[in-house]
Amino acid sequence: MHDLQSTHACRHHHAGFAASASDKYPPDRGLEPIDLEIDLHVDVAGRRAAGAVTHRVVARRAGAQKLRLDAVGLAGIAVDGLGEAIAWSADEGAIEVTWTRPFALGEERRVKIAYHVDDPTTGILFSAPSEALPDAPWFAAVDNETERARHWMPCVDHPSVRPTLSFTLRAEARFTILANGVCVGEEAHDYGTKTSR
Repeated sequence: MHDLQSTHACRHHHAGFAASASDKYPPDRGLEPIDLEIDLHVDVAGRRAAGAVTHRVVARRAGAQKLRLDAVGLAGIAVDGLGEAIAWSADEGAIEVTWTRPFALGEERRVKIAYHVDDPTTGILFSAPSEALPDAPWFAAVDNETERARHWMPCVDHPSVRPTLSFTLRAEARFTILANGVCVGEEAHDYGTKTSR
């Protein structure tokens, strides 16, 4: 009798607890990015980043052809199938890439997406001195948690998708460039910038 009363009581105490919440499922991973090569020029003063992300994807399902990448606020988008015939489309929230030839199970291919982002709402945090904050430090930092990467780079922006990353980053020579992993080199350019890998 006690268990029945507990069940009955619990059944009627759910009112007001996320009744309007929508189901949220992980993305379809018929094609899954397993490595991202991020090549980005960061303009701290201009609050802008421009470059390309090359995705190496693997087919987790035979016959897969479509990859949906989250992309919010990105502009100047151009997609290159790197030798493979593709079609692609972009809207305010995503880029969809469709390969003409279906993948075999376990097959890997690459796709490169060039783009730029100006003053993103989240994802890249920019700081520079201003009239209101004349002593503010100069920096740009990325914040990908949770699901904020889509605001600065095209990606499958979900915690269940964990590709490896490599970075080629350019910025003014006066800045220190830091990223995850081992720095393999830095190159100064005549025009006042440097590249770090």
